[in-house]
Amino acid sequence: MAERHAAHTPRKRWRFGSACAVGAPALRERHHNFSSLETLVTLGEEMKNIANLLFEARMLKEIPRSGYAFLGAGDESVAEHTFMITFIAFVMAQTMPEVDGIRLVNMCLVHDLPEARIGDLNPVQKQYVKADESLALSDTTRNLPFGKYLTELMEDFNTGKSMEARLAG
Repeated sequence: MAERHAAHTPRKRWRFGSACAVGAPALRERHHNFSSLETLVTLGEEMKNIANLLFEARMLKEIPRSGYAFLGAGDESVAEHTFMITFIAFVMAQTMPEVDGIRLVNMCLVHDLPEARIGDLNPVQKQYVKADESLALSDTTRNLPFGKYLTELMEDFNTGKSMEARLAG
């Protein structure tokens, strides 16, 4: 009888506000007055922008790494490459206590995000085609509550100034 009752117990419904309590730090840190329509619209726009970012990240599964085609062998998507690099970074962070492991893993996770907009160019293509990675990143991160953090990670990765950026590169 207890099993039957448990199977028919209504599931807890998620309220829009409670989902924010476990969301990204930029969303968690703000107090939202849900009686304000303007706040709800702003939160709705933020969630739309986050959904767009997730869609773009998912597109990396469909973009083949161009180096393999150029060399004539192999087959890997940008997302597969990103996963492997991120996992390597995780392992490195476990063995190097002086490294900011979260920063290193985050940097590896997002280092190819602009390729969702510009594609993956191999070294020969880069001699002839100039993709504006900065513009792609700016357009991707604009209006995200954590957009500045993503931009900062990419700038660090591209300049290679920090130990984490050098390891990620």
